[in-house]
Amino acid sequence: MLLRRLACATLVCLLATAIWAKDKVTIKSLIAKSDAVYYTPAAHGLNDLAVDFVVKELADDPVGKNAAITYYYAGGSRRRLNVANIPDAQARYQQLLMDLLSPLGQYVVPVSSTETFSGMTLKINTVNRLLLGVPGTTFYEIVASVPGNLSPFTKYAVLLDKDGFLHQIEYTLTDNTVTTASMENINVKDGAWLFSVVNTHIALKDADMWMIFHFKYDTIEGFILPTQCTVQFRNAMNKPIEARPDYTVDFKNYRLNKGIAAAAITESEKKSTATTTPAP
Repeated sequence: MLLRRLACATLVCLLATAIWAKDKVTIKSLIAKSDAVYYTPAAHGLNDLAVDFVVKELADDPVGKNAAITYYYAGGSRRRLNVANIPDAQARYQQLLMDLLSPLGQYVVPVSSTETFSGMTLKINTVNRLLLGVPGTTFYEIVASVPGNLSPFTKYAVLLDKDGFLHQIEYTLTDNTVTTASMENINVKDGAWLFSVVNTHIALKDADMWMIFHFKYDTIEGFILPTQCTVQFRNAMNKPIEARPDYTVDFKNYRLNKGIAAAAITESEKKSTATTTPAP
């Protein structure tokens, strides 16, 4: 009788261990789930993209109305935003456009979680938190660090649920500026998810600021891509910031898998090498 009880107890323990191991959330399982739910064009065959950024608010600007703004993607980290038709005397204006529009590239061609965390040292924490509009209170925080002194971040952490959906990103720059981004997820097609809203809170020295991206998507030549992004700036009272007006970007004239981006980026790399290589 005693041996039978011991055997039953051992079997129960083994079953409990197997169930726990099956349901245990790990970094590897979370990243795999995240890659499975989010749509990335590259995973569906996109390897070359060129698209024009048309900023509506520049139409009446004496300098910006002639700007030709094109984003290029040629696979992996080969990305470039090109701002042309700005007079040399307005170099600061050109740089302002670059700073405002460069962040949009990561939403035009998002990368997988596997690519994002490649080469980083990762750890995972279970956290209990209430998020507005998000069911459940248990989330998983993946904290990433880059070996050596190559990273501009002292902290980079993402908050996901058990199904791999991303809800928050928090990072601290080396100057101690803290930025937190909250995401709203949208099912764009047959279980393929992207971000409809990205609400970024930037803790500045003098005042906090919120930079809010609203995205619209469509299917273009078989790929799900953004067609418009409206960017809003708000203060702690949820009021517009006079010094940072809202703007809308239309993504026009997609050229897909035609080699245009690869050619443009290669040409840019050649010019950069020519200007930085000292003459013999």
